[in-house]
Amino acid sequence: MILHVTEACGGGVRRHLQLLVPELMRRGLDCGIFAFGNRMEPGFREDLASMMQRGCKVAMVRGTAMAAWTVFRRVLREWSPRLLHSHAARGGLLARLCCGDIPVLHSPHGLPIPGTLRHRLIHGMERLVGSRTAAYILVSPAEQESMFSLGISPKKCHIVCNGVPPELASQACTAETARRTLGLPAEGKLIGVPARLVAQKGLDTMLRALPAIHPDCRLVLCGEGPERDRLVKLADTLGVQSRVVFAGHVEGLWRLLRAFDAIALPSRYEGLSYALLEAIALECPLIASDIPANVPNPELRPHLHLFPPDNAEALALAVNDLLSHPDQSRAHASQAKLLLDRDFSLETQAESLVQLYAKWLVTSS
Repeated sequence: MILHVTEACGGGVRRHLQLLVPELMRRGLDCGIFAFGNRMEPGFREDLASMMQRGCKVAMVRGTAMAAWTVFRRVLREWSPRLLHSHAARGGLLARLCCGDIPVLHSPHGLPIPGTLRHRLIHGMERLVGSRTAAYILVSPAEQESMFSLGISPKKCHIVCNGVPPELASQACTAETARRTLGLPAEGKLIGVPARLVAQKGLDTMLRALPAIHPDCRLVLCGEGPERDRLVKLADTLGVQSRVVFAGHVEGLWRLLRAFDAIALPSRYEGLSYALLEAIALECPLIASDIPANVPNPELRPHLHLFPPDNAEALALAVNDLLSHPDQSRAHASQAKLLLDRDFSLETQAESLVQLYAKWLVTSS
């Protein structure tokens, strides 16, 4: 069994498991999931129930890594996994402290910039447990560069880019249906931001840009998180509260992305965002911070509206330019979709992982 270990039961990591685990099982791999923590999105339990119906073993614990410790060690004894694949910082820490002789492949899903004390602790932790990591599975070349900066050996690093299934676009709602489902007006310009309300996502930059964006345009923040109160206060301070919709968590948001005239992703750092890939798959015009993870293929650059991270003035200019040239923006979105279909498919991602797992399963035999 390959046991996936995660504390990040929402956002991109949730989407990663939601797409990938069924695809791996379809290819004959025996998979399990150990999930813990207090930030489980609505719908995560349904994800696990669906995977259990496919034959995936599941264990879930509310609370911190310390609360999960005893249960996780019991799961390791009873399930006897041959390989652990850990996801994000806390999942990676638990897996590598408890793994014993079981090889651990770790996916950071976006290593934070070492600015705050918490982020410096994450970097320090990664250095400490690096020796207990058989390999790092990184979702983009940008994430690989972050690992090199920590002194992680290139021999341990393997890039397996995130991907999306080909049927995604055909399963999404039309613009009209999506707006109605979200309770948004049928007319008017809307910029959607599919992101958790956390500092990483740069949503304060988006709000600071709004006063300089065309006055008929409204901003829709689709997500929940600890920054919500601060962002509400900032919108009020800037005098744009009437132009901002805090939509909260929207289950299955990818189906509704066509509701928006454009998708904005002002992140400060990422691994490789599923929101970015899904927006491209649905041919939504895309405004994104110019960080390496948001341009995972250099050929995408001409087809994205990019701006320097944390630069509200440049972000406002990018949005206004996009809204002023809708036909051109849609043409760029169509070209971006062709590149996505070629380079970022779920099938390619799953096949690469199967090959990587096989190497370590042989080693652990």
